[in-house]
Amino acid sequence: MEEVDLRAMSRRDARDYVARHIMMLKDVRKRRAVLQEDFTRWESRVEHARKEGHDELASQAMTRLSEIANSFESLSAEEKELSANVEALKRRLHMIESGAGGTLNVEALSAELERAAGGYSKTDEDLRYLDADAELKNLKRRMNEEKDS
Repeated sequence: MEEVDLRAMSRRDARDYVARHIMMLKDVRKRRAVLQEDFTRWESRVEHARKEGHDELASQAMTRLSEIANSFESLSAEEKELSANVEALKRRLHMIESGAGGTLNVEALSAELERAAGGYSKTDEDLRYLDADAELKNLKRRMNEEKDS
């Protein structure tokens, strides 16, 4: 993956960028799981065809099994690379947020990213509270700006 400077993005854009990569990783994991199921199904078909003495059918099933194995191997490599990239992006985002001194709770963001990646995180209620808190601060800021005008 090409190194992307998250610091050049707004916080929301950086967060969205990382979230998109997490979703890509989840999609690759789902596709790999489907291929694993397909492999098991075709492996059973090969056994059944051989047991029944259908060598031609077994050969065709072996060809399909080989194709699935190659696809699985490719997806596994893609998953490994994407997983490493997501971890690096999450670390960089965390460093940016912790050094920015802003109002965003870095721990909550990290927990939200972990939840999106399938890991343990704070409850959804806590995350909604943080979003509501940020919205309230924005509303107060806009009201003060309008009052000063």
